Amino acid sequence: MSLGAQGRGECQCKTCWITLARTTLGICEEAHRARAQGRFLRRAPYSIGGHNTQEFSMSHIVQHSRRTESISYDLAFDYADEPGSGFIFPCNAQGQVMDLTPEGRANYERCIANTHARPLIAQGVRKSTGSFREPAILKCDCGAKLTLSDPMTNRCTCGAFYNGSGQSLCHPSLWGEETGERFDDSGHPVL
Repeated sequence: MSLGAQGRGECQCKTCWITLARTTLGICEEAHRARAQGRFLRRAPYSIGGHNTQEFSMSHIVQHSRRTESISYDLAFDYADEPGSGFIFPCNAQGQVMDLTPEGRANYERCIANTHARPLIAQGVRKSTGSFREPAILKCDCGAKLTLSDPMTNRCTCGAFYNGSGQSLCHPSLWGEETGERFDDSGHPVL
């Protein structure tokens, strides 16, 4: 931390530079302790300007982002003259078809009876695996839970803004001050 103008300190680490730019001495260390505990320290009402450095509120992650694996099964029938195209029907691992619409049920019965207009070859049960990321959930200073689904801007019902990592952001009207950019209240650029 280096000493800036008028007794203010500026931390050189990226975490504090983003969340607590131009803090008073000692507050940066408190922010580092909070960060190590999985919490984020935020100046009230916004972390810009450094006017009221004594009032703090804590937001924290209540559920971390995690990767979720998914497995699905399909019963496949390919056209004999065009492998890789035909019909698939959702099923369980044993090949029992599930949740078909009336039209889907009619197609399935034609595939099983092999009475479709074009000859079909039963391919059996195909297993598909995939994964997706479930976003983190943050408990805002106001007490509301917020799903951090956007990597850049997530707005709580109370009006507070957070990035996808849960770091507090100042109000979008203050964004782009150095670059001359402007943003609306939802955080989208104004062209």
